[in-house]
Amino acid sequence: MKKVLITGAAKRLGKDLAIHFGKQGFFVWIHYKNSKKEAEDVLKLIISLGGTGELIQGDISQYSQVKAIAENIRLKGNTLNILINNVGKYATGDITQFSIKNFNSIINTNLLGSYYMIQELHPLFNQEGGNIINIGYTGINSLAASKHATAYSISKTGLYILNTSYAEALAEKNIRVNMISPGHLQNSIDLPKDIKTSIPLGRPGKPKDILNLVDFIISSNATYITGQNIEVAGGYMMSLNTHNT
Repeated sequence: MKKVLITGAAKRLGKDLAIHFGKQGFFVWIHYKNSKKEAEDVLKLIISLGGTGELIQGDISQYSQVKAIAENIRLKGNTLNILINNVGKYATGDITQFSIKNFNSIINTNLLGSYYMIQELHPLFNQEGGNIINIGYTGINSLAASKHATAYSISKTGLYILNTSYAEALAEKNIRVNMISPGHLQNSIDLPKDIKTSIPLGRPGKPKDILNLVDFIISSNATYITGQNIEVAGGYMMSLNTHNT
């Protein structure tokens, strides 16, 4: 049985991913930090659909806790086939007024947390290799100013660089590392007021838009694809990305 670990799997996109993999027969490690009740509900749903999985708790911004997550999986004799770094702490505010605490928390969770997870969990992949998917955000490769979401932008741009670095480093182990960068999804916390003006395709993304791409990346049709950042954004920020390419 193939195994997948999804960080932040109790809510929103992480929840959708966990249920999706559970339906496909994967053993799903459902990671959460504080949302135990929601994570339990996700596991119950997966089991009710005939799937299997287990909860795993930890603050990925703390290296010691990531090491404990890896050891927990190792002690249970489990290998991994897929790791999805989905956690994305998000907060906005003028950079000149943004607290040091919030800034550090976003960087430590989104960037360092993903680094810790890859560094500690990639040895759990077997000789067949597997896939690591990092969840970014559209526009991160444009290197544009973002005075109201500076920490978040830095964390996701850093993750973009981390993505390509690990793709090169882990290629010899047949572990492919790619990034999926959504734009505004239906359950995003910052949907623009005028969707049709902001998004060329005129609608927010659906979870299925992301899940379809995940299925492709891990499939036998994509075994020669690694180190890529693929945006699923309906054209959102397209002109900015084109200008900075």
